[in-house]
Amino acid sequence: MPRRWACMFAFLLLTAVWIRPGRAPACTAFLLAEESRSIAGHNLDWPDFVASTAIANPRGRSRQSLAWGRWLPADDDRAPTAWISRYGSLTFNLYGEGFPECGMNEAGLVVLEASLIGVCEYPPRDGRITMSPCQWIQYQLDNYRSVAEVLEHLDDFVITGFGWHHLVADRDGNAAVIEFLDGRYVVHAGDGLPVPAITNTEYEKGVDHLPMDTAFGGEVDLKRHRDSYGRFVQVAASLEARALDRAADAVDFAFRILESVSVDDTRRSLVFDLSRNRIWCRGGGDRSCFFDLDDLDLTAGRVPTAVDLRSRPAGPAGPALEPLSARENRAQIIRTLESFRASPGFQAELTASGCDLSDIAERFMSVRP
Repeated sequence: MPRRWACMFAFLLLTAVWIRPGRAPACTAFLLAEESRSIAGHNLDWPDFVASTAIANPRGRSRQSLAWGRWLPADDDRAPTAWISRYGSLTFNLYGEGFPECGMNEAGLVVLEASLIGVCEYPPRDGRITMSPCQWIQYQLDNYRSVAEVLEHLDDFVITGFGWHHLVADRDGNAAVIEFLDGRYVVHAGDGLPVPAITNTEYEKGVDHLPMDTAFGGEVDLKRHRDSYGRFVQVAASLEARALDRAADAVDFAFRILESVSVDDTRRSLVFDLSRNRIWCRGGGDRSCFFDLDDLDLTAGRVPTAVDLRSRPAGPAGPALEPLSARENRAQIIRTLESFRASPGFQAELTASGCDLSDIAERFMSVRP
């Protein structure tokens, strides 16, 4: 075994013993692109409570940007940017309406996330409007239909807050990984995206591990670990296997990939059929359900509708969507904020703001001008 691989292998064995699997943020996302179908998968992994709400966002929805600090909305003297959504979408939301962690719009654009804590460094504030990673996701889904459009507008805003990187994909099978390293955008697309997937390490480092694994001619079975490198290699090997054997249904195959990289704290598994505007949801003790975007009423002027995924029926979930009231939206925001109280960083920022959770929730609600 070459010296570099041997050293890396020793490091992996050490971290596998030292870090208990499933306790660190461990999301996984990927795109399975075939000739006539594009399927994306996403595992949401988190050790604490996650507000599980699916929200159908109609087109023509008026929104405005919310300035952001590290954990919470921040004061800013600049006037917010306002926009009206061009596309309707279905999103899975943390902080109420307008703040999803992933979703897909009716044009077949999907935006997914995975934590990149300790490595992610957003561009410095330079006078441009700031927004959180969650609101940035909603902005993409509201305004764009393709990966090319998203990449063309990367410089429109400065993202601030918790560290994420993103997998963006569209109906035509295009994909890009967007990371924020050393204060600048780093984009992997086209020939620079040999594996359309993200876990919780820098993309290039994930790719660098592929030659070490037995599935790619190496001497180490990295896939047996559920750490970030192991999950990335597992997804890459699965996507390569799919290219050789397409007997299984694409959606079933995507769920098999998600199961192969699930951890103790996997709360939800989503599969997005970008070609057919359908989203399947499994996991977290919930029964399997699906949403057909083409059957949802996303007409301009309609109010958003939502369903708590912990209580929705199995099978078609569209009929379970109900109008999202301001009261219910505020309650979800406060539940999520409460779940972060144990974090010293969150508590410090909350104390510095001089606000209580109700005040913070009102700031989230203010994105509707």
